[in-house]
Amino acid sequence: ASDTRSSATSCNNCAPGYFTSTTGSTYCQRCPRGRATAFEGSNYCEICEKDEYADKTGSTKCSKCPANSERVLRVDNVLDESFSSILGINITQCLCISGTYSSQINTTHAD
Repeated sequence: ASDTRSSATSCNNCAPGYFTSTTGSTYCQRCPRGRATAFEGSNYCEICEKDEYADKTGSTKCSKCPANSERVLRVDNVLDESFSSILGINITQCLCISGTYSSQINTTHAD
C-alpha cells in the first residue's frame, strides 16, 4: 500500500500580529485584543502588562496606558474576555487608578 498523505511544499511564517499554535495549520490567526506579537513566526501572542493595552485584534505591540491609569483585568485566557463582557468591563480600557480621576467618559485610552 502506498502512502497517500501529502506534505507541505512550503511553510511560511505568520506575520507580526498573527500566530498559530497548531502543527499543520493552513492559516494564521490575529492576536486577540489584550495581546500582541511583534515577531514573525509566532506560536502565541504576549499578554499585555497591567499598564498596557491592545484594543485591536492583530496588534504588533501593546501601548502604554496614560499616566496614573491601568487596565481593569489582565487577559490570561479567552474566559477572561467573555467574563469581562458579562460584567460590562472593557478589558482594553485603561482606567484611572485610585486617587486620580478623568473627566473623559467611556474612553478606551488617551493619545
